[in-house]
Amino acid sequence: MQNISQESDNAKSQSEKSENMEVHPHSDNHGKKTWKAYFFEFFMLFLAVFCGFLAEYQLEHKLERDREKQFIISMVKELQEDLVQIDMVQKDTNRYKNLDTLAMILLESDRHSEEINKTYELYFRNTTTIAYMSFNRNTLTQLKNAGNMRLIRKMNVVDSLNQLDNKITELHTQLEFYMKIMYDNFKLGSRIFDMGYLIKDKEGKWMRSKKKFNKIPGKFDFITNDKATFIEFGNMMKMQAVGLLAYHFVLEDYRKYSVRLIAFLKKEYHLEKTL
Repeated sequence: MQNISQESDNAKSQSEKSENMEVHPHSDNHGKKTWKAYFFEFFMLFLAVFCGFLAEYQLEHKLERDREKQFIISMVKELQEDLVQIDMVQKDTNRYKNLDTLAMILLESDRHSEEINKTYELYFRNTTTIAYMSFNRNTLTQLKNAGNMRLIRKMNVVDSLNQLDNKITELHTQLEFYMKIMYDNFKLGSRIFDMGYLIKDKEGKWMRSKKKFNKIPGKFDFITNDKATFIEFGNMMKMQAVGLLAYHFVLEDYRKYSVRLIAFLKKEYHLEKTL
């Protein structure tokens, strides 16, 4: 009996050792990852970050393209508004002729009373005023000064806008030149013309229309009859007339360029149906 009991205990002990040998190795490998698992997790994390970056880039890219198109649309609208104003300025076609006529009368050696009356009208109505352009440069200024020119992808568009800016600068320079001559001539004219004739009519209004000039009673006369002063002023009037002609010449060149630029921008950005 004792041998049988010992054999039973030995068998039981061997069975437990066998179970322990099977269980322990399985327990030691639980929770460990292979290099493939680590690589897969890293790859998935990298892919998620990369896809997020691509989505953000695409969104930013789309927003910049939308801003670019909005700038171009605004640019075209401003150019179209400027063309309307240019047409109004270019209607002032008689001023050059009047300035030239005034110069020729002043340079004459003999002037009869009717010509003297005419010089007062021409001087007062033509020498101290000018119809000029006031350009709408809001969009162009935003593109150049706020760093938004980088949004314009096409170099031919960038070059065209820079050329437009140069033409506007040229017109401003020409206008400043004319304004200086006009101011100098106004001071020089005060040595010849008596503004007391022209200040007000009986109704207290300025004598601006040709009709009102013709209604002024009596004859006009000059403050001085110095020949040298008349020659100097006549020459300056010639220069003012040429300056005005040059301004209108540059303005016409700008108008033609604006028309071409509008058509070019519409074609490049497919705005034919939008604007």
